[in-house]
Amino acid sequence: MSRSMKFAATGDAIVTRAHLQSEAPTNLQAVIGVADARLTNLEIVAASRNAFASAESGGTWMKASRNAIRAMIQHFGFNLVSWANNHAMDYSYCGLEETAELLNEMGVVHAGVGADLRQASRPRYLESSNGRVALIAATSTFFESHRAGPAGAEVVGRPGVNPLRYNTVYGLEQNQMESLREIAEISKVNFEREWFASQGFGTKSAPEILPFGPLNITASPKPGPRTTPNPEDLNRIIASVCEARRQADYVVVSLHSHELQWNDPCGPAEFLVDAAHAMIEAGAHVVVCHGSHELRGIEIYRQKPIFYSLGNFMFEYFSIDEFPQEFYDFLDLPVGSSPADALDKRTAMETKGFTNIPGVWRSFVPVCDFSGEALTKILIYPIDLGRDKPRARRGTPSLGDTDAIRTELTDLSATLGTKIRWSTSFGAVDLSSIP
Repeated sequence: MSRSMKFAATGDAIVTRAHLQSEAPTNLQAVIGVADARLTNLEIVAASRNAFASAESGGTWMKASRNAIRAMIQHFGFNLVSWANNHAMDYSYCGLEETAELLNEMGVVHAGVGADLRQASRPRYLESSNGRVALIAATSTFFESHRAGPAGAEVVGRPGVNPLRYNTVYGLEQNQMESLREIAEISKVNFEREWFASQGFGTKSAPEILPFGPLNITASPKPGPRTTPNPEDLNRIIASVCEARRQADYVVVSLHSHELQWNDPCGPAEFLVDAAHAMIEAGAHVVVCHGSHELRGIEIYRQKPIFYSLGNFMFEYFSIDEFPQEFYDFLDLPVGSSPADALDKRTAMETKGFTNIPGVWRSFVPVCDFSGEALTKILIYPIDLGRDKPRARRGTPSLGDTDAIRTELTDLSATLGTKIRWSTSFGAVDLSSIP
């Protein structure tokens, strides 16, 4: 008999409270629970008071108790966790180790972070009754100090995240290039870069590239930035997909990315599209992206789905109960201020920031059916995260059939050639229209 697989995915899980362990089952649990493989992206670490904060955070230092993370994973029945993202190192190596210990204790398959680059990059495998599922995870949004490093013959590797770096080149028309070249010469903006290259501490740019400080400029008939995946990182991740393709029945790739498409903030960055396509070409069955905290469209590429952003799944940001002193200093708050003070200041009493971005508080859960290699069905279940609820109850998902989600996801996916047909409470991707 041909094997089959049902796969459910969710976006960023920022969970700070252990309340789910005492809540009754929900319809959302049932939606996720029908799947053999159930994925979430954990964008918070389990860090005790012994864990010190990194000098740089992913935006806000994110940590929660072990109980809160355990309750969320158990409540929804997740058996796959990606955690290569910009918050994995918020509490340095202590937070990294504590989170890995927790996930290992729970028996959850997790990927994208490791003791060195090889461990962070390698596929991890879920054994299910309907087949073996491989998970590979990487992130394009991170600080350089958070990037995992390879082990060598003399020195151990560096713990961290599996990176997907990208290169940016800005295009200008030829006459603009000449003007910029003159400005660069007069301003000496490239002096340090050129001097270090002449001393062997750097490399000279390609002839077609004009450096301008940290930027790379080239002549182009279409002005604007162009982003491409870093070849070293892309090839490493492709190698992991190829390995997983030989060792598993199904391959899932999770990519965390905040970067925007420069001419369409609602669209995925060019390098992310290139990378996602390369993952499918290498043998991945599903590519799941997240990180933008808002929805992006669905593409069916070579008969396989790419979800360019699932937005948020849980967003209990307003319930974080501990921050490092740097956060209070950044907000110009006096010593002795509380987490509530910091959140009030950060959001100007909830008049700006996440509270006022409706897309942060709505998303969807896709459930994909495969029969053998063939994708046979994708159902779309809209979720609502309770934007208008009090802080103490905000950020927990529930099935929410709203016109806003339907319209937004339909329009974003249409630009990628994907049609969605909606019924009363869920949508279905029209696979019959895919060439």
